[in-house]
Amino acid sequence: MQTKLVALLAASSFCVCGAIAQTSGSMSNQPQPKMTMSQATKIAQQTQPGTITSKELENEGGKQIYSYDIKTASGATHEVNIDANTGAVIANQVESKADEMNEAQQDKMAAKKKMHEHKSDMQESSENTTPKR
Repeated sequence: MQTKLVALLAASSFCVCGAIAQTSGSMSNQPQPKMTMSQATKIAQQTQPGTITSKELENEGGKQIYSYDIKTASGATHEVNIDANTGAVIANQVESKADEMNEAQQDKMAAKKKMHEHKSDMQESSENTTPKR
């Protein structure tokens, strides 16, 4: 009985770990960008001097971009977008408070969606490894 329980626990752990690895791999379907964030940061700072308050790699319209929020000396926040493969400046625009709040809300919703997808994958995995009696 103990041997069967140990074997069942080991199999369950293997399946759960496999599901986690599979989920993690599917989160990044995009190829690695040709430009590093460090390189793009230099371009963004040359384009718009100020303090970087946030930065991230995003996929917009099928194109990978590095997106920066840069607070200027005047207090305005600029969003500067750099093409992650060519280094070209795609956008440099003042972001209104409404724009910032909308972007924060979208980021929050995207994070919730990813968390929900991960939980669903974990539930499917555990349902598939539940022993049948």
